[in-house]
Amino acid sequence: MIKESKLEFRGGQWISTIPFIVFILAVIAFSIFKSVSLVGIAGFGVVGIIIASIFAKDQDEYWNSVIKGITSETTGLVVAIFLVVGIFSQLMTVGKISGGFIWLSDILGMKGSAFCAFVFIISALFGVATGSSVGTLVTMVPILYPTGLVLGSHPIYLLGAIISGAAFGDSIAPISDVSIISSSSQKYKNREGSADIGAVVKDRFKYVILASVITFVLYIILGGNSTSIQADSLLDEYIYPKGLFMIIPPAIVIYLAVKGKSIFTALSSGIISGLIVGLATNIFAPTDIINIVDGNASGIVVDGVSSVLETAIAFIIVMAMYNILQDSGIIEDCINKLGKSINTPKASEIFILRFVTIINLITAGITTLTAAISGPIVDSIGKTQNIHPFRRGSLVSSLTNTLGYFIPWSISLFLCISMIGGMQEAYSFIQVAEPSEFLLSAFYPLLLWIIMFISVITGIGTIYEGKDGSVVKSNKNKQKYKYRCVEDKNL
Repeated sequence: MIKESKLEFRGGQWISTIPFIVFILAVIAFSIFKSVSLVGIAGFGVVGIIIASIFAKDQDEYWNSVIKGITSETTGLVVAIFLVVGIFSQLMTVGKISGGFIWLSDILGMKGSAFCAFVFIISALFGVATGSSVGTLVTMVPILYPTGLVLGSHPIYLLGAIISGAAFGDSIAPISDVSIISSSSQKYKNREGSADIGAVVKDRFKYVILASVITFVLYIILGGNSTSIQADSLLDEYIYPKGLFMIIPPAIVIYLAVKGKSIFTALSSGIISGLIVGLATNIFAPTDIINIVDGNASGIVVDGVSSVLETAIAFIIVMAMYNILQDSGIIEDCINKLGKSINTPKASEIFILRFVTIINLITAGITTLTAAISGPIVDSIGKTQNIHPFRRGSLVSSLTNTLGYFIPWSISLFLCISMIGGMQEAYSFIQVAEPSEFLLSAFYPLLLWIIMFISVITGIGTIYEGKDGSVVKSNKNKQKYKYRCVEDKNL
């Protein structure tokens, strides 16, 4: 169904960008003042929405657009994930699983940069198993971040290694939302159907592996902390061999994810099993699960949900701001203006590179949203130059898992910092860094973007669609580009 109505503003469509401009400026300002208040940043997002509303020609239509963004299926899905993983994350913290890993790593002699590189591998494997970057972050941060600090890993690169592992899993796992959306949105031109997920994963495997190998080497070189003497003094305090029992819940989560169960089923099973294991081994008591003293509730359940509320609020505001942009038609108009220069396969791929990257930045690195927005548009653009659906799907999936992971306004980064802040009471040595400090610490997503940039510019890896959807090396069918904004009901 072609969209006919658009939000209109006094002053032009650019007014719809005001909420995002205010939001991003707030992120920068808060970083300068060394504050990590997601509620404060979200509050400025609301201020931006209110300012833009003043210029809306139809107030009811404008606020309906805001509400539609807040109540969308994507918003509800991600917020629900946040709430469940918040409890799981708190369960891992209270269960002292990091103390178990500290003991194991100490026995194996893995410290400093070696452990930092090990963190990347473990996070990557978990990400592949679950297909969820968010699930990887909320599981690995409370387990591996405090462990790495005690073992002498550099705090900035340590979190970068976890984020890199999460990005790796989301970019290559066949069960990830990004893989599913980026493949299913790329339709064949010469036959019915869309790109096979496995084939698209295979097509981008070479890029992913190259980026991951370089990433591993960089963490080996840079992942150590010069303050290892302090880490050695903390080892005895936080070592806890019995914490290894709590590896059972993450193992169950991975197993169920590999079996194709949803992230909700996997995490719920992990929470239930974790509570049973923790109580059975006397790692924690029933009062650690939920406790009410003088009318104040605390414990794994309450603290877990509380730890992600700020992130959930920030995400809801981002979704509202994005929907204003979408309904204003500014995204569609920008695409059409840029599309005039698309007359060769290289021009088409350069456009795809720029477009997916911009959407990834605008959506604060929300990978599912980036893939959902980019997929149908990339499909339309790529077909004009006969680029094969496998290649188009690889571009969408790979570029979706790049710069958005470490930009200062990244939702993933906000989530990690929020969880780290929540661990300060349990681990007094933890310091919360500002978002801008992590800009170049997540090597994998940065390297993957560079590799895809080189691939696009040089044409290495470009394939075309032949008869009956076959893969061919040369392009024999060219068309002029014309884009129409269409809602894809399959997404």
